[in-house]
Formats: sequence, structure tokens, C-alpha cells
Amino acid sequence: MGEESEKLNNQQRKFVRKYLENGFNATRAAKDAGYAPKNAHVQGHELLRNLKVCAYLKPLLDEIISPGRIIAELALMAVETDVADFEDWLKGGGTLKELRATGVDTRQIRKIKVTRRVIGHGDEAEPYDDVTVELYDRQAALEKLGRVHAMFTDKTENLNVKISWEDMVKQREAERGGK
Repeated sequence: MGEESEKLNNQQRKFVRKYLENGFNATRAAKDAGYAPKNAHVQGHELLRNLKVCAYLKPLLDEIISPGRIIAELALMAVETDVADFEDWLKGGGTLKELRATGVDTRQIRKIKVTRRVIGHGDEAEPYDDVTVELYDRQAALEKLGRVHAMFTDKTENLNVKISWEDMVKQREAERGGK
């Protein structure tokens, strides 16, 4: 990365730093790097197409999240993210704190909405809590990261990561502490 950083001017290096800090928002990064706000959206787009900027940015992106991990997460997401599991736990009287204590990863929960409802009428009315759990859109986040890594293009040379299903499961279990 040393050679690439020498090829960039200070403003370009600042753009890359701000791009990573701002959640991959090129327009905001361009503004924060000192480019004219009026043209920041164009400048940010052009900087991301600049080969020198890309050469400097790529290893920094790889430090944040590798292409292999993105593929593994996308593959496992469909079978591992089930909002019904969270809702069942909470409807059964369990708390979010208790759920976390079981080792379940609750970081994907975006919002929990509890609505008090009543079944029946008069003396037979019974209150209950209707629980709705909304998860963060992990797939959208991973796809955004994949686009940043230029993984989702028509060029097959970008898809050179080979991971077996067994390796993905082992990696996921290792991240969860062998559970």
C-alpha cells in the first residue's frame, strides 16, 4: 500500500479515509475530503473509478471484511436468520436479555414492537402481547459490501473464492464459540 499512497494526493487519501468512515458513501466522503459540495456526487463517483484510488482502497477494504467472508455470510444467511425464533422466545415471556444469555446473536434485531391486545369480550376477555420482531437487512448490507469489493459483476475473474459448505459451517461455528 505504500506505493499506492505515494501516487495519491492528500485530498484523494482523505477521500479514501472518509469513504471508509462514512459507510462507503462516496458523495459524503468527497464533501468531507474538501471537494466542492455542488459536484461532490460526481467527484466521488469519479474517484471510485480512479485506478490509483482503487489500488489504495482495495487492501483497506480487505482488512474490514474479506470477499470470502461475504460469500460465506450470504450462503448461511438464508438458513440462519429466522425472525420467528426471536418472536417465539419473546411471546413465551422471555426477555431479550435472557435470549442473549443463551448465546443467541441478537445484533441482527432492529426493532421489537409489543402491542397489547385482547381476545374475547367482557368477562371472557384475555389480554396478550403481540410481539413483532424486525431484523436488520443483513443481505442488503452484505451485498453493498460485495459491490464495494466489485464481487458482483459479470466478470468471472472476480469470483475466484472457493469455499466448501463444510468450511462455511465450521467458520460459523468457530465464530459462535463452537456452539
